[in-house]
Amino acid sequence: MVTLKQIKISESEASAYYYPEDSTDPGFLVVDLLTEEVKHIDRAPGYEYGMSASHARRELVRMAKAGDKRTERVVMWY
Repeated sequence: MVTLKQIKISESEASAYYYPEDSTDPGFLVVDLLTEEVKHIDRAPGYEYGMSASHARRELVRMAKAGDKRTERVVMWY
């Protein structure tokens, strides 16, 4: 699970602070919406090798395509 906060989506990029499950320290992610690639990432401390950032990137792209304007979102997977 990862929680996205302060989500901002423009025509060209999306960004958010992401909190991996059980973490109080966020990472920060900026995604280029034209290429769907990560432009900038500050990984969450202690989660440098986890999958949270990847799931956060995927959700930001999905939200942008769907026109979702929420500023917070919880993403779960199994």
